[in-house]
Amino acid sequence: MKKLLNKIGLFGSVAILLIVACSFISGTWILTYRLVENDSLVWYDDFYYGSVDLNDEENWEDHVEHIKDINMIGLEIWGINNTGTNQEYNVYIDGAGSSLNGSSTRSEVEEDATLVIENLPLNTGGPQFISYGQSLGHVRNVDKIKDLLEAGEMKFFAYSNISDTTNIHIDSLNIVITFTAGY
Repeated sequence: MKKLLNKIGLFGSVAILLIVACSFISGTWILTYRLVENDSLVWYDDFYYGSVDLNDEENWEDHVEHIKDINMIGLEIWGINNTGTNQEYNVYIDGAGSSLNGSSTRSEVEEDATLVIENLPLNTGGPQFISYGQSLGHVRNVDKIKDLLEAGEMKFFAYSNISDTTNIHIDSLNIVITFTAGY
């Protein structure tokens, strides 16, 4: 009987340790959300517009209830600049419930949405790739980004300082989100 009690005591101790350890388990995940020109990223005379819904992404769906922190957001962009001069892109986001959309004006977007990437260079000379690392130096308003991301849905706006869609455009981009979640 004493042996049985010792085994139960050992089992109970191990179970308690496992429960305590699980409460401290956390990890960092990277979520990549892709927007593609003429599909999920559309040019509307003045800017690119896309709707983002992270709730359908497996990594987000699995961890959204346990997110402790949204560490960073950046972009990967595939674009073309054949204008003969270097250009810069600005990126804004707004909540899914916002009245802003593809038919809004650039000034409405600048006034009501949140600037998240400022003056991201797209140099002249044909197709280019801007990496996640390159975009990080242009990220602005991180706290507001985190607030908007926690809802899982947002509206995305991007434009260069010129409106020449024949010589400068974005082929596709990835929104890269690094977040920490734990149980």
